[in-house]
Amino acid sequence: MAIEDLLQRINRRALEFELWRDWTIHDLQRQCELHGGRRLQISDDQELVRARYGHTIPDICAGKRRTPPHVLYHGTSQKLAGQILQHGLQRRERNLVHLTSCFDYAAWIARNHGSPAVLQVITDHAASAGIPFWQCNDHVWQSTDLPASAIQPIRGKALTQQKKDLP
Repeated sequence: MAIEDLLQRINRRALEFELWRDWTIHDLQRQCELHGGRRLQISDDQELVRARYGHTIPDICAGKRRTPPHVLYHGTSQKLAGQILQHGLQRRERNLVHLTSCFDYAAWIARNHGSPAVLQVITDHAASAGIPFWQCNDHVWQSTDLPASAIQPIRGKALTQQKKDLP
C-alpha cells in the first residue's frame, strides 16, 4: 500500500475517533520499530508499506520449508476460536495461515481481536496429513489450511496483559 494513502486514511480515522493527529512517515516508522520491524515492512524508498509475511501478497513468505516444533500457537478471538475448533484453521483471503512458536506472541496478537483466545496446533498430526510448514523467522511459521483435528484450545494459561520482550 502506498504510504501516502495509508497516512491519509490514518489521519481521516483519527479525526473520527479523536485519536492520533497528523501522522507522518516518522510516526509510521516508529510504530514499525515498536513491533521490532517484524510485522510491517517499509520499502527502501519509503513509498510503500506491506505486511512482512504475505497476508495477501502472492509470495509464500521469507522462510524455508521446515519441520516445525511439536506445538505452534495461533492468536485469535474467542468467537473465531470456536469456528476454528469446528472447521479448522483456513487461509480464507490470506495466502497462508500464520502461526508462532511463542505463546506470548500469540497472546499479544489475540488481544488485537477483542476477547482473546490462543489455540495450539499439534504439528505432528498436521504434517502426517501432508500439510507443509514454512519458518519465516525465529518464531513465525506459516502453513496451508489446518484440519480441526490438529487444533486444540489452551486452557489455564493466562494471556499476559502487556507485550513483553517478544522474539
